[in-house]
Amino acid sequence: MPDGPPFPADRYHLDSLVNWGLEAGVDHLLIVDVDNEQLRREKSFHLPLVFHKYETVGVIEGQLRLIDVARSRLLVSEPFRVKEKGARIFQATMDDDINDPDLHLTASAKLRLFHSLEERLAAKITERVEEIINLR
Repeated sequence: MPDGPPFPADRYHLDSLVNWGLEAGVDHLLIVDVDNEQLRREKSFHLPLVFHKYETVGVIEGQLRLIDVARSRLLVSEPFRVKEKGARIFQATMDDDINDPDLHLTASAKLRLFHSLEERLAAKITERVEEIINLR
């Protein structure tokens, strides 16, 4: 909201957020804090000394808070986690190499993976907010 009042410095204090919402003239205030956005390499399956399966996984973690400004109530405060799989590699050796070059993603593949993650997160948040405030 570029023309509205400056957002409060203490974004975890309910009274400050409610006062900001009243000044801005909004009914509900949605706060999405993204704590972690990263690529991970995970071992998803293995038979010891025979077979290993590694995956590159994109993860976004954080917290969702929805405030009803008119009633000065915190409607929901819950963590979220969105995960999507990228490149996978099967290794039929005893090496168990988590740094296999086939697990690396190109820059464009990383962009596509994170774009897909962000789209999935936005859909999940929208669905959850509609569920809470009954916009159906």
